[in-house]
Amino acid sequence: MDWVKTRETVFFMMKYLNLIILLSISMILYITTIKIANSYNARGFLEQFSALPSIPERIPIVTLICCGILFFVMKLKTKIYIQEQIASIVLIELILTGIIIYHINFSYNGIVLLVVVALITELKENESKIAAIVLAVILFLILDYNVCGNLLHMISFEEYLTYYQSSIQNGILVAKNMLTSLNYILFIIYVILLLREEIFEREHIQLLNETLCDMNEKLQNANEELENYAKETVLMTQTKERNRLAREIHDTLGHTLTGIIAGIDACIAMISIAPDMTKQQLEVISDVARQGMKEVRRSVNALRPDVLEQGGLLGAILKMIDEMKFTTNANIILSNHIKTLKFSEDEEDVIYRIIQESVTNAIRHGKAQNITITMEREYSIVSIIIKDDGIGATEIKTGFGLHHMQERIALLKGEIEYDGSCGFTVKAKIPIRWGENYD
Repeated sequence: MDWVKTRETVFFMMKYLNLIILLSISMILYITTIKIANSYNARGFLEQFSALPSIPERIPIVTLICCGILFFVMKLKTKIYIQEQIASIVLIELILTGIIIYHINFSYNGIVLLVVVALITELKENESKIAAIVLAVILFLILDYNVCGNLLHMISFEEYLTYYQSSIQNGILVAKNMLTSLNYILFIIYVILLLREEIFEREHIQLLNETLCDMNEKLQNANEELENYAKETVLMTQTKERNRLAREIHDTLGHTLTGIIAGIDACIAMISIAPDMTKQQLEVISDVARQGMKEVRRSVNALRPDVLEQGGLLGAILKMIDEMKFTTNANIILSNHIKTLKFSEDEEDVIYRIIQESVTNAIRHGKAQNITITMEREYSIVSIIIKDDGIGATEIKTGFGLHHMQERIALLKGEIEYDGSCGFTVKAKIPIRWGENYD
């Protein structure tokens, strides 16, 4: 069931029902006053009352104008841009309601319920709605003929009807009472629909919360499974890499060293007998050692990141930054103050790995959104500073990544420092073997 549409329909019916009642009462007052004024016994009729009637033409005109303004203000109140002036708008509505009820001699006060309906619809807090309902009850009791009408010495609607025959009087009163009762019924229906709508929304929100909690639990389980899978993958990768290195060492160094040992043993045996043959054997051993060295270098180069081979150090760093930006939405800025980023392969490998590990840690552990990488040269020292705006660390524990960075820096006789007081900062200083190819 569309509660909102049904509630709006009830409000529409209340609005135009009140308009019909008010215009009917005002026209009856207007016509009756004219008839009294034009009758021969007007003086005798008016002497029955303690007050004089209002100007007849003013009653329907003021009622119609005030109703039009009131309905316009109610519609205006639903606009977003007017919400900040809600108190002023409500005050205007109450003033217009008072003017209307006053001009019909307090003959009908049901329009107060219409104003309250419009008010509680706009209010969001339950306390405010209760206060509005209490205010409505007070106004409903005050703006009544028995209270204000007698106090202001006004002629009641029933007194106006004494001009007519009893059958007409009864017909008008019955119609008025029926319409008034219908207004009360619509008011009650509207409040029930509003309460039912709020209950439905509360149930819907509760259902969404339960669904969200369920999804969060599933997501947490999935994350745990993913972390376990990632750990298993790392272990499997490490095992495969160890096995590959073991095979490389066995196939390369094992074969080479076996040949060298056998050749040296032969040289020892025949050095005193055949020096010339020993010399030839040593030359063969030298060739085998050189070939073994080439195989070792080939194995080591296989560990070098492909991105360094393809685009050089600067290209590799920029590619890594672009990939991290794309996958994490982090803002990573490279501030490079070194004219040429071209060093020895081992130096480039260390610089790249330090930046890669620092950026990864900043995002994974520090939850950083902004990371700045600064590279500077001072004489033969390359300084690298990676600073982020993450959660930092009051106690820095040297895990595998930091320990691995320290080992890489130590191989090049460099230094590395950490600071986790404000975000996290990694400062590395690496002595570079600058030559003519790198200047």
